Amino acid sequence: MKAVDPETVNVHVRRVPGGAVLPGARSWERLFWIGATAFALLVHLSPAVQSMLEFDRGHIAAGQTWRLLTGNFVHYSWAHLAANLGAFAALCWIAEGRSRGLSGVVALSSLAVGLAVFGLADGVTTYRGVSGVDCALLAWILMTMAIQDGRRKAMAWIGVLALVAAKSVIEALTGQVLLPTSAPAGVAVVGATHVVGLAIGAAAGLAGKRLEKRPRPGGAAGGGQTCSSAAMRSS
Repeated sequence: MKAVDPETVNVHVRRVPGGAVLPGARSWERLFWIGATAFALLVHLSPAVQSMLEFDRGHIAAGQTWRLLTGNFVHYSWAHLAANLGAFAALCWIAEGRSRGLSGVVALSSLAVGLAVFGLADGVTTYRGVSGVDCALLAWILMTMAIQDGRRKAMAWIGVLALVAAKSVIEALTGQVLLPTSAPAGVAVVGATHVVGLAIGAAAGLAGKRLEKRPRPGGAAGGGQTCSSAAMRSS
């Protein structure tokens, strides 16, 4: 192994099973999003389970509040599932190495989407789909990249986020879908869920930056598994 390059920027690393060191990786977060993806796939195989977990306004009002969260991971068709869940898995894979808090963003945005449907879409009795959470993940990634990648690239990432936000706001206000959707015929897209997801994701990106600036108790090597060190080149 060669000597440490003093010019290399410090990075956070974490050891995972097998001894590999993955920069910025959080093995438990990887298990979380893979588990969430598998959960949605398994739910789709059982119509009875779908009806137990979907967002249903009447059942939520009667006390089945878990549906606010689980409704995000129920889908109407295989095409709906493939588009929504494929985007979810891809975004989680991209996000897991860029910033901490993936599971928190997914959980918080899932709840926020459910509350948005319940509070802002009175005419919607049932709701399914993880697209609102997808929007949160996309906004989180774009905001994180805008913060991490320097001023020049930041404007590009913020511009992309602004375009996506403008599209979502227009759809929420007009009820018209501007681009093709994977939802089956007769299923309306609830634009407010996308707006709420984007807001949650952008806020999480900004909050993550503030948390990273705080010094960690016990130094950079706290916990024994995560450490801050100069990247090393090996032959």
